Parts: sequence; structure tokens; C-alpha cells
Amino acid sequence: MSRAKRIVRVTFWSNTFFLIVIAALMITTFGGLFQSHSLILGLDLVLVIGIFIMLWVLQRRLDVKSYKGLYWVSDERERAIALKVHSAIMMGNTYFLYGLLVVIFLLMNFGLATQRFGQVLLGLVWLYLLFTNGQYLWLWNHYDQD
Repeated sequence: MSRAKRIVRVTFWSNTFFLIVIAALMITTFGGLFQSHSLILGLDLVLVIGIFIMLWVLQRRLDVKSYKGLYWVSDERERAIALKVHSAIMMGNTYFLYGLLVVIFLLMNFGLATQRFGQVLLGLVWLYLLFTNGQYLWLWNHYDQD
């Protein structure tokens, strides 16, 4: 497995972990468990420790020196794959924003309370981020046929 593929896999699992922790924070906050400050602080601590572990793995195990640009590619083939994947993801993001505008317009006609409206939008954005994370790994494996 190439270095770029290992970095993509590490970032995929890190992003999935972070999304799950963020979902737990959202559920804790909106689910009425907000009085449990120790649970929220524990989830925040898990999030911060996860970030440091991800950075440590990228720097020590996968030899990432800088996080500018396409830091994980080492040749032209990997650069072409990364640009194809990023192009597909950016097109998906554009379509998501158009869809989000339509969803917001439709939800405004239902007369939802402000908090419920925000919860629906947060849930949609969270689901899209989870979908995009999976799409990123799938597209990389699709274009990187060794």
C-alpha cells in the first residue's frame, strides 16, 4: 500500500471518529443531557486527544512534514488521482449547497420552532459530512487501481 493510500485511510478513520464524537456531543446537548457537564467535558477531551493522536500518526508514522497543499502525494500519478477526487468532492459540495437552499426554503414553510429547524439542518449537514467522508475513500480507491 502506498504512502498516499495510508494517509487517506488514516484521515478517513480520523474523520469518522471525529464525526461520531461530534454527533455524540450534539445528541448530548439536544437530548436533554446538557446538565451532565462531565459527559460533555469527557467528549471534548476525547476530541482533543483524537486530534493529537491523528497529528502524531501523520507526523511520526507517515512522515508528513507540512499540511499545505497536497502534502500526501509524492508523484504525478497520485497528484492526478487527488485532483480527480477533490474535483468530484467539490462538485458534490456545490450540489449539496443548492439542495440545502431548497431544503431550507421548504422547511421554512412548515412553521418549525427555531431550535427544531436548527436541529434538522445540523443533522443534514452531519449526514452529508459522513457521506462525503465515505465518498472520499471510495473515490480514492476507485481511481487508484494499482
